[in-house]
Amino acid sequence: MSAHLDHRRRMHACPCGCGAEIPHSKFSCRASWQRLPKTMRQAITDNHGRDAAAHGAAVGEARRWLQANLPGRCEFRAPRADGRGESRCTAEKADGTDHCREHWWAES
Repeated sequence: MSAHLDHRRRMHACPCGCGAEIPHSKFSCRASWQRLPKTMRQAITDNHGRDAAAHGAAVGEARRWLQANLPGRCEFRAPRADGRGESRCTAEKADGTDHCREHWWAES
């Protein structure tokens, strides 16, 4: 398999914490991408493949924005049934806890 195809198949976790696996060529899942301010989306796409430093700065700013502006997500994690890694709950946190209403018992 060519290096080009390997590059296209690489995946990363969505920076919003939703648990989605995103192709390496994309920044985030569609929902998170649409939540970003238009100026941030534009800075990422304008600099992709043109200016590595500016692109990296735009991606870093967008990651920080997502972490600061998305609702908190449940922190419950469990081994996947197929044995490949772990699954993460993506529900919003219940008030005053680190977990959703379903996983409140996992509070440490």
